[in-house]
Amino acid sequence: MGTGFYDFFNEPRQNLDSPYAFSLGVARGTQSLLKNSTWGAFNSAAKFSSTLGKGAAALTFDKPYVRERELLSREKPLHLFQGFAFGLRDFGLGCFQGVGGVVYEPIRGAYDDRLPGMVKGVGRGVIGLGLKPIIGAVDFVTRTAEGIRNTATYWDEIRRGRIRPPRYFGRDKVLETYSEDKACGQEILFTTERGKYRNEFYMHHIEEETTIVLISDTHIVSVSRFDTKQEDWHVKISEICGLETDNRGLSAYIASSAFESPTHKRVIFCRAKKRQQVYNTL
Repeated sequence: MGTGFYDFFNEPRQNLDSPYAFSLGVARGTQSLLKNSTWGAFNSAAKFSSTLGKGAAALTFDKPYVRERELLSREKPLHLFQGFAFGLRDFGLGCFQGVGGVVYEPIRGAYDDRLPGMVKGVGRGVIGLGLKPIIGAVDFVTRTAEGIRNTATYWDEIRRGRIRPPRYFGRDKVLETYSEDKACGQEILFTTERGKYRNEFYMHHIEEETTIVLISDTHIVSVSRFDTKQEDWHVKISEICGLETDNRGLSAYIASSAFESPTHKRVIFCRAKKRQQVYNTL
């Protein structure tokens, strides 16, 4: 907000050469004041309501619900309309979880710990019925405030753009020397299927003529080089029961009767050098 007030007085002061330049300075200063004031006010509101919602969610004693809220909160709205949509989604989640929890929390508790678990589940359900819709309303305010805040700088972000993909970070969160290859692979993984794999850790990828095969700590994902936003197929690493190399590439055998191939395997077509790299990663 201080930047806005500074620009409001400084921009006209630097353009006293002519009335036209002065008017442009006034316009730029006013724009900066409005933009930074809006950003500062709604940023404070979003942070306050987010902290309030996070504290209230902890009082529900429902770890899956808390985890789901955390995952949803990582997706930031770009503008007001997206913030409003995210807010409605989160409010709906709170109402659904609050009402539905009265039924499924005792069942889940009984499944985990029989009678004592069922009693705890009844308690979680009753608490959730009162708290979760309120948390949903708080989340609605948070997401809407984030949307208004980000609208103030929306066109700045579009004009600025990125010079390079975000830095790669592994599971250990150690800061490494910037690697364009890892950064590109991580960005493709995180943007495939609208962020479906954003919460996984990138490990390796290979690029062939028409496909890119990505390996995370949980999945093997294949995408087209011409459309990396949609996956061609994916396999859970935990379901792989064997690996085999041949002239075509690497065959991953899947321990699942529901897998679409009659032979229960998925072939990753790649050259010999890359084949060994994939085999060592898996």
